[in-house]
Amino acid sequence: MKPISFLISARVIPMLAVFVLFSSSLRAEVDLGTWPSIVMGKALTMTILEPKTVRGSNAFPVVVYLKNLASRRVGTEKDETIIQDFQSQGCLVVTLDFANHTNACVPFINRDLGKLRDDIRAKKFLIEYKLDDAHIFIVPEGCRLKRDVVFAKDGERTLGMDIIYPSRPKNPVGALIEFSCDNQNRFGNTSLSICSDTILDAFATEGFAVAMADHPVAAPYKGLDPMPDCARNIKAAVRTLRAEGAALGLSGKIAPVGFSRGSGMSLMLVSTEGLGEFEGFGLHTNVSSTVQGAVIMSGRFTYLDLLPNDQMLPRYAKAWGERKTNLDVWRHHGALDYLTKPTLPLLLTINCTESSEALHQMEVLRKRLTALGSEFSFKMDSEPRGHKVTLDPEILGAMIGYLKQRLTSSVAEIIAQHRYKVAVVDLMILKRQKLGAFQLARDIGADGVEVDMGGLGDRETFDNQLTNTAVRQQFLDKARELDLEIPSLGMTGFFAQSFAERPTVPRMIQDCVDTMKAMNVKIAFLPLGVKGDLVKNPELRPAVVERLKMAGALAAKAGVVIGVETSLSAVEEVKLLDDVGSPAIKIYFNFANAIKNGRDISSELRTLGKDRICQIHATNEDGVWLENDPKIDLAKVRQTLDDMGWRGWLVIERSRDQNDPRNVKKNFGANTAYLKKMFQ
Repeated sequence: MKPISFLISARVIPMLAVFVLFSSSLRAEVDLGTWPSIVMGKALTMTILEPKTVRGSNAFPVVVYLKNLASRRVGTEKDETIIQDFQSQGCLVVTLDFANHTNACVPFINRDLGKLRDDIRAKKFLIEYKLDDAHIFIVPEGCRLKRDVVFAKDGERTLGMDIIYPSRPKNPVGALIEFSCDNQNRFGNTSLSICSDTILDAFATEGFAVAMADHPVAAPYKGLDPMPDCARNIKAAVRTLRAEGAALGLSGKIAPVGFSRGSGMSLMLVSTEGLGEFEGFGLHTNVSSTVQGAVIMSGRFTYLDLLPNDQMLPRYAKAWGERKTNLDVWRHHGALDYLTKPTLPLLLTINCTESSEALHQMEVLRKRLTALGSEFSFKMDSEPRGHKVTLDPEILGAMIGYLKQRLTSSVAEIIAQHRYKVAVVDLMILKRQKLGAFQLARDIGADGVEVDMGGLGDRETFDNQLTNTAVRQQFLDKARELDLEIPSLGMTGFFAQSFAERPTVPRMIQDCVDTMKAMNVKIAFLPLGVKGDLVKNPELRPAVVERLKMAGALAAKAGVVIGVETSLSAVEEVKLLDDVGSPAIKIYFNFANAIKNGRDISSELRTLGKDRICQIHATNEDGVWLENDPKIDLAKVRQTLDDMGWRGWLVIERSRDQNDPRNVKKNFGANTAYLKKMFQ
């Protein structure tokens, strides 16, 4: 392996240090050099961590990880874990320490990040490494990167995006999406450097998620954006970001940012809103493609008002026919020409030394918005830099202010987004009362874990390891560390044991209630199971009622609730609860029971009403994932629960793919993502 040297470093690294570093696989953070910041006014400490595995080409994808920024950190996951994962994925990781300098934020950090990309393009950075120029990612502290998220197919071409997002934010975050000016490599460093495009790199430091999406037109780009395919594909990108973002902690609020060939795409997302001809294509067709704001920079917006000497006129005429005789065709390709009424507030900016064609297009856009009475803010970049993204602090400051206003959720919206949370059952993810259930649940994307009380069998009570203070504390600490909740404890032993007939049931209930109090868990799951099936064994009803009264008294005294799952209809469950007469006994509703017995889920929910339902097992029996299950209309269920005013936990039990039932991450990950997409 080559010794490391840096054109940008002012000091020489002793060969011994290099040898020690390599011998430890570069897993420890060892300061290797500095990088001269033009904005901070000093050199920044730089550390290099090599990939743990090298795949295929010797060219490294690079993650430049920005540490100790001035802006508030939004991602709560530890740097060490994130960086190790980048290394495991084959990335060369470079950390830059900004030492909490006051300028390490937008609008000042943009010039540094632009210089960083310039240095990489000029081969003044990491000169001893062969870098993959198509995959140079600048990632703020606390953020992760999700690569190659597919949003559409265009013939043989797959359209995807890369998403940089705060990992485990305390509150959902808004997202920016940009359509790349590099039609071949979406995060290509050369294109970003030439255009001085620092918007996504810098604005990610302000707590936004950012997505760079493939431009809908494949390389080589010739200035033609075929419609309706372009509009359909960019809408698919927005829908996919919204759908995928639900499991990443994104709020669903999205704003496109467009420059050059991406600028028309940004405007098109606004101007074509609500037009059915562009919907229903690509992935996630049941998700909204609406955007909440848009930043529009230099670009082409209409082909009906061009300068007489516009050099592109012959190319347009060749592609679409002469304008005079094909006016509708020309109109069909311009984003601005779909705008016929006021739209959401926009932010516009362009450089004063742009081409005459670009300046004319911006002027036409401003006049149209003014004529429609549509709100917008326009900022002229007076620094003569030509066809480049602005680095002007005043304009960038206005831009970040605009985006925070458009994408930051209000307190009421945050509360609404937390109305429904999604959990998995430790037993069903094959981690029954195991500490590892929490990390697995986090990997799956869930908000919490329903922890089981342990097996029952012929024991007098549950095989409950949580009675041990030290073990219980480990569970609580791990949940807190991973920002997960424990919404409920499960007495799943009663699936096979008789709640009505086992003599030590009072002790079992008391043990569960005591564990709930010790762990501050408010709900317990009690299935009446096979031996307590009141449809098949109606003679057990009096005994079940008496024991539920006993359980209700214990739960009420402790201030907790026991949720009962039965095979009864909702009408009969209401009668059962009335006979028990305890506010601490409620129904733990299960989609699968309603479906199995041919009952409509929404009708059953309405019959029970919000106050009788403590929690919901929101899955069917195994066979297909929720998103592929024709027996469950989640949109209808969501509307029903909204109308009822119910809020709480949706817990995933089953709905596993029958062809791969033991693939826990795949099955539960898919169902978690779909529930979050539909409910959050």
